[in-house]
Amino acid sequence: MTIGQIECLEVDKTDFQHSRLVKLPERELKTGEVLLSIEAFAFTASNIAYALHGESRKYWNFFPMPQAGWGCIPAWGFATVEDSRNDDIEEGERFYGFFPSASGWIFKPDTVDEMGFVDAASNRDYLPAVYNRYIRIANDAAYRADYENQQLLFRPLFYSAYLLVDLLKGSSYFDADQVIVSSASCKTAMALAWLLGKKNIPVIGLTSPNGRAFAKNSQNFEKVILYDDIEAELPVKRSVFIDFSGKADIFTRLFDTLGYDLCESISAGETDWKAASSGSGLDDIRGPKPKFFVVSKYSELRDEDLGENELRHRMTNELIEFYPSASRWVKTARGLGGEAVQECYDRVLAGSTLPSEGFILSFNL
Repeated sequence: MTIGQIECLEVDKTDFQHSRLVKLPERELKTGEVLLSIEAFAFTASNIAYALHGESRKYWNFFPMPQAGWGCIPAWGFATVEDSRNDDIEEGERFYGFFPSASGWIFKPDTVDEMGFVDAASNRDYLPAVYNRYIRIANDAAYRADYENQQLLFRPLFYSAYLLVDLLKGSSYFDADQVIVSSASCKTAMALAWLLGKKNIPVIGLTSPNGRAFAKNSQNFEKVILYDDIEAELPVKRSVFIDFSGKADIFTRLFDTLGYDLCESISAGETDWKAASSGSGLDDIRGPKPKFFVVSKYSELRDEDLGENELRHRMTNELIEFYPSASRWVKTARGLGGEAVQECYDRVLAGSTLPSEGFILSFNL
């Protein structure tokens, strides 16, 4: 059984501004393997963070490219089984999971059950389990047909936000009176503020002029402050800071404003990938040294404590409640075909997208 060529967006690992569309070599589908046609995937600043940590956190290893120096950025999406040489997976089944920015991919399913499968390809050895699991849509408790776009755009980011709240709650919110978040208009920050709002925890959002109206209109934040106005407008209270921007200078500015009322700092994202990769690290900042929050590592720890099913069950209930709110904040922008995928990548990389835009992409016209 010979598969057709897969179209893929490749990125130069040393220069993210250099990308290209390629066709991967054809090969036979082997016994036990399945070919999934990728219907659609979301693309946000978080995908650029996957590239930023491609080497250090092994994101390039998930979908290896044939030519050295080039990588394929992962994305969360929906896919349909186009061909199957696996007795436990039927053609036409739909799955949700971690896919390449491509038109399709070959997987080697293992431990197949009613919920889905784990990809057992050799390049996946020692990679975080949370990314290796593919969920059957037919049995996915978090799936809602009328909220497919919101699932693609928010589900993985909501999971990150949910685990951050879990961390805060487990630490009694570090005895803080408020939580401060940067990049307040990014989707993970919005989900975090929504979750904390349900617990009546005040959240202060820091953002740029482009994101201020969007963040304020969401009504998730007690106050939205421009970065330039931190010193003048930030309420001086015991605070936890969660950074989604990657800008090291914000940590120092908050400490200069709050002093030791800044009781904890957490680095959880890099919406400004240029600042995060500039080499101006966090070692020289004043105040509490930020703790790095890595979703896959924290998820594994909580799975050991609670069990994977319990953690997913708790999150799913809140995620389903969150979908309608998310649909009001963010409007879907569709990109169809390889050129549209590359154009969207360039826009997200350049930071020229609107906070209210959510990109759903597909190589298939």
